[in-house]
Amino acid sequence: MGYDTEESVVSELTLFVDNDRDLYERHAVPIFTNLVTKMARGVYDHARAVQAFSYLAEAGAKKYAREHGGGEREWHLIFPIAVRRKAAEAWAKSFEGEAELGNYDRLLPKKYQKPAPAPASSRTKHSRAYTDGGGARAHRGHEPRMDTDQVPQVREVTRLRARVPHPDAGGARRHARKLSRPAKGSIDVH
Repeated sequence: MGYDTEESVVSELTLFVDNDRDLYERHAVPIFTNLVTKMARGVYDHARAVQAFSYLAEAGAKKYAREHGGGEREWHLIFPIAVRRKAAEAWAKSFEGEAELGNYDRLLPKKYQKPAPAPASSRTKHSRAYTDGGGARAHRGHEPRMDTDQVPQVREVTRLRARVPHPDAGGARRHARKLSRPAKGSIDVH
């Protein structure tokens, strides 16, 4: 690789893994989900988190060696165990910081998710803002009730819907033939 320091090699591995979609979706997201669930349950252990991220570092080192030369056998020489441990430690610290901010809460199973707070402007049935001003409760989404003499008259409208099959349907031809024949008892005028 031609890097002078171990930190630069660690940086190369972390940047490669962070920017590879396949490694992120297949390895990193399941690790994040597992660790954030352990945090929610209260059984999170930093040492085990570093071990989990070491598997990600190993997969990243193998893929890097495959894509950038060196072959499958050279990955442990390009990224020695000390480099992979430092990368795993960096990912664990980054994960802990992000998890405390709540950035992985979307990965939590539903039973560990906190209920979303209701918006401040929402009115509930029992809140004071839900009344119509005079103390009487208003109907949700409607004006206060009117007296019966104020109710506007509503005309009943009925619609007739003709049942016509779709032309691609199996009985379309049969239905068309029925329409072309004169009805029983009708007079055919030509």
